[in-house]
Formats: sequence, C-alpha cells, structure tokens
Amino acid sequence: MRGRARQVPVAVYLGGAFLLDFLWVAFGVTRIDSTAWDDWSHSLVMSVIWATAYAAIFMKFGRAAIVAVWLIVVSHYVLDLLIQGATLFPYAPQRLLIPVLVTTHARLLQLLMSAAFLVVFVRDEWKAGALSWRTLAACGLIVALCFR
Repeated sequence: MRGRARQVPVAVYLGGAFLLDFLWVAFGVTRIDSTAWDDWSHSLVMSVIWATAYAAIFMKFGRAAIVAVWLIVVSHYVLDLLIQGATLFPYAPQRLLIPVLVTTHARLLQLLMSAAFLVVFVRDEWKAGALSWRTLAACGLIVALCFR
C-alpha cells in the first residue's frame, strides 16, 4: 500500500492497522461498548465508518493515500474475521454473527500473514531506497504485538 502513497508517514499506516484495537481499548475502559463481540470497534459497519473517518484526516495527501489508509483499517476487520469471528453491525442478532473461519492453527496463520505483509513492506521500502531504522523499528513493533 505504501508504494502507491509514499508521502503518507509509516506511523499513519501503523496507526490505521491498529486503529480498531485502539478503539476497542478506549471503548472497553470507558464502558461504551458492552456488546459481546466488541461491535462498536470491530463490526463490519463500524470498521467501514472508522476507516472512512481516519482516511478523511489524510485527504491532503491525495486520493491514493485515502484509499491506502482506508484499506489498511478495513484489512484489520478482514484479518480478525479469520481468527476471531465477527459481527456485521452493533447489536446484530445472534443469527447474523459470522463464526470463526479458522479454528485450528489460528495463531500460526496470524504470524505467517503478518510476516508476509512485513516482507512486502520491507521490500517496497528497499526498492524505493527508503529502508531505514524506522522501517525496521515499525517491523519490530508489529512482531512484538503479534506475541502479546
């Protein structure tokens, strides 16, 4: 994604990748979200709304940046769907819940997918001549968060 919108700081992409989890913590601490599936931060509808709001903040970087940032946030929902299941919207009826799609080896799948994304990111940074300690620090942070 960064290859199409290099002007967006890596921190923006990193923040977008974890935006839903930041909201989940904030809503949990403040007791705003009392739903069983963390619907206000992690449902499909709310993920799209949060992605749109977050991407709109970076309109000054252009259309490619908006799309890239939006996709980063929504990808969190898609990846969580695989290993946690999900809901479509807050307070959705039980029959509309999407069950966990990967029931065995979910942790391994998560680690492999993260590694694949990091390899692509590092390769893109290297090809653009922008590989730096910040790139490696961001990768280290993501790996550390995978082992939480």
